[in-house]
Parts: sequence; structure tokens; C-alpha cells
Amino acid sequence: MIAAALCVCVLLSSCSSNGAPESPSELPVQSDVSESSAAQTKDTAPKEEVRAASSEAESAASSENEAAGEASSQASSSEAASSEENSEPPEDNSVQHQRELTALDTYVSFTTYGGGESALDKAESELNRLEQMLSVTNKDGEIGKLNSADGRETPVSKETQELLTRSLEVNRQTDGTFDITMYPVLLKWGFTTGENKVPSESEIKDALSLTGSDKLKVSDGSAKLAAGSMVDLGGIAKGYVSDRVGESLKKSGVENALFTIGGSVRTIGTKPDGSLWKVGIADPNGGQGYVGVISVSDTTVSTSGIYERYFEKDGTVYGHILDPKTGTPVDPAKTGILSTTVVSADGTLCDALSTALFVMGRDRATAYLEKHKDIDAVLITTDGSFIVTGGLADSFKTTGSYKGTPITYI
Repeated sequence: MIAAALCVCVLLSSCSSNGAPESPSELPVQSDVSESSAAQTKDTAPKEEVRAASSEAESAASSENEAAGEASSQASSSEAASSEENSEPPEDNSVQHQRELTALDTYVSFTTYGGGESALDKAESELNRLEQMLSVTNKDGEIGKLNSADGRETPVSKETQELLTRSLEVNRQTDGTFDITMYPVLLKWGFTTGENKVPSESEIKDALSLTGSDKLKVSDGSAKLAAGSMVDLGGIAKGYVSDRVGESLKKSGVENALFTIGGSVRTIGTKPDGSLWKVGIADPNGGQGYVGVISVSDTTVSTSGIYERYFEKDGTVYGHILDPKTGTPVDPAKTGILSTTVVSADGTLCDALSTALFVMGRDRATAYLEKHKDIDAVLITTDGSFIVTGGLADSFKTTGSYKGTPITYI
């Protein structure tokens, strides 16, 4: 998988008039960032920036905790101790725990309340387990073995089977704009290796012949690829992993949390004071601020765009999200979309759809959202306007210099 570009930032407070957060994100992240499937985009920001913002967020959060004083309630112990002297004091749900790490080839950060450090230990363990299983670069993992099976049937776990099946479902639902079999084409462009190049038309054509949902067959306990075909779950795995890690945190007694895995921002409950988490959408035009903020709880926010992961050759910019039909990078100048943000309680779907909508372009993405009213999204167009689904009418607000920008609700 490749690292992707950060597109979303989580804010402790609303953005200031210049588009920058008054209190930087609990965890700055941005979406997307390693997407593979038809696109590989989502997530990786300069570590210095991310850590600096995280540090400021910790400072801001500490100030909030001081103001809250001793008034915060305590969480009950998950199990009764066998004896009084061996019992541990209950975890205070007002105590903030933070952790930063790298996994799935991208930046990961946690901010949790309740559950203690042990909750983060378990979540990190689950994250690492799933990474080993699903990473395309781990030759000993299930995806690595499937890709190297040369057309032979390969045993897979129920988890991998579930994710492969879900990927095929999204592929059908989006008319092929999300496609995990695009890995052979991504390799030709060098987006997975960092050795970027513009492949010839014949190279693209040959690679495309190895792609398509018909090249992957999933059975109970096994999967099979056509000889030469390969899959990369980078465009859906982060959402799936965020769902699983969220389940782990809840089982550990965490009631309020926000964590980011590349471009997928997952929230559990609200902030400890009962207010909603604020997730800022980065400026796809290269500005330092945010174009808007979405207030959410118990959901996932995922953003796709090419403005932070691309290469330039002979004056032409090539982004890392590929159109499965042509095998070439999506060109916003032709599609009319600079970035797509999807909001859903289903992190797996959220991750995949943010890519699919970006590939669709303005007209097709708008038609898709009008048909699927259960999906909420924010599309930022090349003409500087916003297309927002009705479900976000009250929770999405433009910020800074983007205040007053035309919004079309669908």
C-alpha cells in the first residue's frame, strides 16, 4: 500500500476566521490517505506538522481538563476485584489518553477517554494484527499470499473473506469506480513504489487486462485471482480497520474517543463534555486552513483527493487516484471535483465511497448521492462551490475565507 495525503483535521473547537483552528485538532489527520483500489489516496502528512498539531491539541485538551476540575464523573470498573486489596481504582472517564504510531503505511493517532492505557494497548494490537493480514506489502500475509498464488485458490480468514466480498459489492454498487484489482496498473505508474513514471499506452492496456471484478472469486474460506492479477485493499482497509479498532476500544470501556487511520477519522460517542467532535476538511487548493467543519459523533469521516499525492512530468500533474476504466489518473479539470468527503457510521463503506465518488466526477457523483439518500457527503468542486447532502445541512459549516461560498444541497 502507499501512503496517502491528509485531508481532514479533527478540531477541539471551531475554526478561526482565517480558516485555521483556534485549537488544533485532537488528532490532525486527513483522509485519505493510502488508497489503492481504483485509487490510492488518502493519507500521509509531514510527520513534523502532524506531531506539532497533535502537541497543540494535547495542550488544548489539558486546558479543558483543568477547567473541568474535579467535577468529572468516574467510570465503574469493568470487573469486580476478587479482594479489596487487589482492586484497582476505577478509570476516570475525564482522563485523556493519547497515542501516535505508524501503521498501514500511514500516520495513526488516538485520543481516548476511559479505558486507560490498556485499552490503547489492545487497540494497537488489533491494528497491528489486521495490518499483517491485509497489507499488500507483507508477502506472508493473506493478501500477499493471494497475490502470489498465480491463479491458485488460497485459504483466507473470515475477516479477509468479508473484506474481499465487501469490496466486490462496492465495485458493483459504484459501477466499477471502486476496484481493488487495480494494483497491477498502480505498479506501472509507480505509486506503490515511489518510482513514479508515465507508462506507455501499451503498458497500461496490458495491466488493465489483469483488472476487473471478474478476476477475483471469493468462496467460503478461500479466494482466487486470475493468473497475474493482484488486489490491494488500501482504499477500503483503513475504514474496515477503524471499525474493528472502534469495537475493541468500546469493549475496553472507552466511551469517548477520536482516532485517525490515515484519511479515516473515527469518533466514538461525543467529547467528554457532551459536545460534538469537529472534523475540518482541508483546503484542496493548497491553503493551510480548512474549507469547512463537520460536527459528528459515533461516525467515520473519510476524504479523498489528489492535491497532496501526485507527481509532475513535463508540466503535467498526475494524481495517485486512477480511473479503473482508463488506467490513467483522475483529472479534476475534467471531472469537476477537487475532493470528496463521506460521512457514515459504516467506516468500511465510508472509506471506499470517498474514492469512488472522486473517480465518478461531479455529475455522476451527484446523481449517485441523489439516488442513495442514506449516504452523506461533501463534494468540493473545481468552480469553488460545495455540493452537500441534506443530512449534513445542519452539521457542515464553511469556515474562514470560504464562508459564504455557494452550497448546493441535494
